[in-house]
Amino acid sequence: LTLEGAGMANTTIDGTGTGDVLAINANWCNVSGFKITRGGSTSPSSSVKINSDYVHIWMCNISFSNTGVYLSASDNTHIENNRIYANINQGVYLTSSSTNNIIEHNVMNITNTVSGAT
Repeated sequence: LTLEGAGMANTTIDGTGTGDVLAINANWCNVSGFKITRGGSTSPSSSVKINSDYVHIWMCNISFSNTGVYLSASDNTHIENNRIYANINQGVYLTSSSTNNIIEHNVMNITNTVSGAT
């Protein structure tokens, strides 16, 4: 499955401040060109929650949630060239059961209260 927006400044997925904005539960998904914003403010809400393998997230603005990108039992996922900012806790969070993931060339703003990546 590929979800391709018209650019992170032009296509918004807004969670209206409740729960996860985009939950990916299928393998081999690609997401690019979106502003993904306003997930819930309490843990474990996130802008992007990934519970699957071989996911590729690139060229997205990911902001204003408890966690920007949350990987749970996610293997071989690639998170690249995103702006991840203004999240309450982590910009990117990987559970211990997530392996062989690549997180590169992202801009993570230090306004996150806990950390950029955990």
